[in-house]
Amino acid sequence: MLRDIAAYLAADHSSVTVDEMIKGIKSPDVVRAVERIKSNPADEAAYNETVGKWRPQLQQLYADYFAKNNVEAMFFPTTPLPARPIGEDQTVDLNGKKVSTIGTYTRNAAPGSSAGCLG
Repeated sequence: MLRDIAAYLAADHSSVTVDEMIKGIKSPDVVRAVERIKSNPADEAAYNETVGKWRPQLQQLYADYFAKNNVEAMFFPTTPLPARPIGEDQTVDLNGKKVSTIGTYTRNAAPGSSAGCLG
C-alpha cells in the first residue's frame, strides 16, 4: 500500500513524501493503522495470492449474488455515522455500544472496494 502511495505521489510530481504524508495524519487511529502497515508490509507472495486468488473469489461471490437475486446494484451508506471530530475518534457510539471508529467507518466500503465493485 505505501509503495503504491509513493508511486502515486511520484507520478503526480508531488514534493510530499510518504513519511511527510504520514506525519500530517491527525487521526490517531489512522496513524496506528498506517504505522502497522509500515512496520509489517505484506510480502509479495501474500499480495499476489490476495490479488490472484482471494479477490477473484470475492468478485465471484458478488457476481453470483447479483445473478441469483436479479440485482443490478446495491446501495448502502458509505459510513453509518457522521464524521467524528479529530481528537474524539478512538471509539464511537454505535447502537448504544462503544466500537472502533476506523472499523465502523470503513466496514461498508471495504468489501466492495476490495472487490473492485464500487463505481
